[in-house]
Order: sequence, then C-alpha cells, then structure tokens
Amino acid sequence: MLLKKGGLVVLDAAFDAFADASGTSAPCEIMSVAAFLFEKGKSAQLDLEWRQLLEPFLNHLPPEKRVFRMSTFMAHQRPYDKLNDAEWLSLRRRLIESVSGTLEFAVVSSVSAEGYKKMLPIGDNNPNLNQRITRKDILGGPFTMCGIWTMRSLASYIGRKNRAGDIVFFFEAGDPDQQELCARINDIARSPLLSSRYRYGGHSFVPKQCHHALGAADMMAWEYRIGIEEHLRSGSFHPGPFFLQLFDMPVGAMHFSPVNVQIQTMVMVVEESNRWAEERDFDE
Repeated sequence: MLLKKGGLVVLDAAFDAFADASGTSAPCEIMSVAAFLFEKGKSAQLDLEWRQLLEPFLNHLPPEKRVFRMSTFMAHQRPYDKLNDAEWLSLRRRLIESVSGTLEFAVVSSVSAEGYKKMLPIGDNNPNLNQRITRKDILGGPFTMCGIWTMRSLASYIGRKNRAGDIVFFFEAGDPDQQELCARINDIARSPLLSSRYRYGGHSFVPKQCHHALGAADMMAWEYRIGIEEHLRSGSFHPGPFFLQLFDMPVGAMHFSPVNVQIQTMVMVVEESNRWAEERDFDE
C-alpha cells in the first residue's frame, strides 16, 4: 500500500531508511555514505523535531532550500552565521539528541575515491573470474559499493535482532553515480533471493527537502569522512564531543581499505553465484 508521508510516497513497511553521501561532488580524499534506520513512524518524529529546531533559520527560504547541509552548518555560513558559539553548539547538540531519540540503527561506510580506482584491476592470477570483468563490474563505483553495503548492513541488523518486516530505502537524489546505484538496487528488487536478503520493501531517490532524516544522515557521513581523512593524514584521530555524541548511538561503521574491498568483492561474487543457482533451480 502506498502512503503519503512528509512529501514522500512510501510503501507501508515496518522500517524506513534514509541515506546520504558526503564527498561525492567535491574533490575530497574520502567519500562516505551514511544511513539511518527507523521503525515505522519514528522517522516522521525526527522530521518534525528537526523542522521545529531549524524553522528559525530556514523559514524565510524557498521550500526547496529548507534543508540542513552539514558543510554549510560547519562553516557557520548562512543561515547560521548570526549564531554565537554557544547557540551554534546548542543547536548541534539538540539536533543529535533528536536523532538518538528516534533512531533504530545507523551505518556509515567510506572509501578513498582515488585509492578505489587503483583497486579496480582484479589481476590475471584469479582463475575463478573472467579476466575481462573488472572489480567495478562487480561492486560498481565507490558510491554504489558503499550504498549497497549500507543496505545489506541494515538488513543484517534486523536479522540479528530477529525483527520481522521490510525496509523502504530513501537516498538523497543528485549524486553523480545515482543511476548506477539505482540499477543495482533494481537488480535486488527483481531477485526473490536478494530482495528477501536485503529486506527490500522499495526504494527512491528524493530531494533533501523531502525529509530531514536525509540531513541527519548527511551529518553522520560528514563527521565520519572528516575523521577518516584526519586519521589517514596524521595516523591518529582525536574526536570532538559532538563526534562522540553522534557515534554513541548504535552505529556500524566500515572504511573500505584495499583488504576490505577485496573481501567485499568476494561477498558480492558469492551473492551473485547464489542468486544464479536459485534462479536456475526455479526455472527448471
């Protein structure tokens, strides 16, 4: 059944998930994707609370610009440029508290976009894979790989908790590789095996102004990306109080090092093999 919810047309599922990326459209060392999972109805509560908190700053803007962007917020740019330090810190703390009070689970992943390109060749010494197939054929680009990982991780969380129900997945529209990720998700939707494994209840790419949970995901993706960049540059990372507050929630995180990319490749090859075997048995 289709329901109208906060400007979104969504399927009546047990959970909904909102995902956003950071570092995909600017020259950044790292790109990341974060996704928040909510029980039915909880994401609407977050959207309402964020609208109330942000109304003094966004209500004078056109509807399509009434969105929270972490890069703008962290730079103290309009509409946050009139806040003193105490007001700015208080708003940030209250936004995170709203997330922690409504969230079921969160996941975030990251990868070096330039490093990922160097990992694409599979090598001629792998007898199990057609040598004409590249890692990108298996995983997609960095955005697609991280997006699919977040979907699988949220579904795995529900499975570990013995929870029933499917997930409707929402991604912010506009990322450069949106079409590639959408095609991969459509493949999941067409497969009975994969749609069950991913708890697939529907998906959509929507503008950020449709739901403030996309802004919340932007916050986590930004924080994680900046933390990974700092760690890779200096060999250490000293998280601030708001990073600690944000990641004090139930969160699963993954940085795709070369080893983790290889593992992810094997996972996807096995997944595709299982899908092929099941569909062949079904056809026979």
